[in-house]
Amino acid sequence: METRKGIEYQQFDIVKHVKNRYITLCKNENNIKREHNFNIVRHTKDTLILSPEGKDIFELCETNEQNQYVFANSLLTYKFERLYYETKINYHGFKLKITLVIDSTKNAKIILKDESNDRTSVIKSTISKKNYERLLSILSSYDLSNYANKAIDNKYRNQILEISYNGLNKTLEGCNDISFPIQYSKLPHLLTEFIAQEAGIDIQSERKKR
Repeated sequence: METRKGIEYQQFDIVKHVKNRYITLCKNENNIKREHNFNIVRHTKDTLILSPEGKDIFELCETNEQNQYVFANSLLTYKFERLYYETKINYHGFKLKITLVIDSTKNAKIILKDESNDRTSVIKSTISKKNYERLLSILSSYDLSNYANKAIDNKYRNQILEISYNGLNKTLEGCNDISFPIQYSKLPHLLTEFIAQEAGIDIQSERKKR
């Protein structure tokens, strides 16, 4: 579970959950494990309201007037349109540019361009409902409007992530797996896993060979 406190994000483990009653969150700080119970005031598909038991040791985020935490489902306001991901790797001695495009109809296209021989192949597929929901969950977890349209890491300038959503377009150039927005830490694995499944190219393994 991730929560936002100011501009920073906190991550907690859920150690116990009793439906419609309470949830127990855990966090390790300086090798000290701390747990705290939060009563579930309301839990629907679009809203989660928690009330801390006793003195709140975590302070998840800002509370309302009743000292409650109110979490809204951002998926209800996030309209995904298109994702474009581009990276380059050395693959069996060839310079290979890999492009992945996923749209809101769950259609996916992987373009493999051998820049050494100027050859291109295209693989069309459909992303599964499970992976599509994972994708939306990750993308809607953070407001990308806070991110500038500029290169993040010049070392990875040939790696691009472009996301179209809510009528907006955000391009992150030079993003490597580490410098994605921290809330998107699960995104590189999802994208490279899909490419490996559909195109048979394990990007992570190829990078480790360098």
